[in-house]
Amino acid sequence: MKRNRVIFLILIILALFNAGFVYGLGSEEVEKAAYVEFPQALGFQFGEISGTGLSYHVWRDSIGFQVAGGIVYIPLSDDFWFDRTLDYSIGTEVQLRVYGEDFASWLSGQLYSFAGLNHGGYIPVVTVREGYTVDEYDWIPPELAAGSYTPTFGFGLGIGIEIVLFRHFSIPIELGYGLEWTPTAETISKQFNVNLRPQAGFRYRY
Repeated sequence: MKRNRVIFLILIILALFNAGFVYGLGSEEVEKAAYVEFPQALGFQFGEISGTGLSYHVWRDSIGFQVAGGIVYIPLSDDFWFDRTLDYSIGTEVQLRVYGEDFASWLSGQLYSFAGLNHGGYIPVVTVREGYTVDEYDWIPPELAAGSYTPTFGFGLGIGIEIVLFRHFSIPIELGYGLEWTPTAETISKQFNVNLRPQAGFRYRY
């Protein structure tokens, strides 16, 4: 009887040890989930809340931070075909992870909520004189000029889904409500705009 108790006790100890070992392996897998193992990322972001341009993103535990910005300046010329000579945007987001999982060795993802602030501005191109022809073969292009500078400010809230492929390639897709304020608009009613604003990006996690 005593011998049976010893064997039973040894089996219990081995079972507890094995359970601890398996739990440890499981914990290690969770810690090495792609969205945790590679917390920083560089890439490109497109959005009216997040800002549009090159982006840097980092996770600190379950909280993420992103900054994105870009600028386009094209001098006016006779063959100018764009509607703006200057256009820039900069924005920042704070994100809170709600759920994340590694679905396969090559596929990971997470769901998060976000809040963002942004600022942008542009200078439109206006037509001073319409183009015309002197005769059938002689085209004189329109005379163009830079319009007035228009700044914008925005704030938004929403949800996002990040798809991580092969543990490094990140594709965030977001949808949120954004408030845009244009202080130079003619009337108060035209200064504010609230709408659903989709956003997307592509990043490399490291």
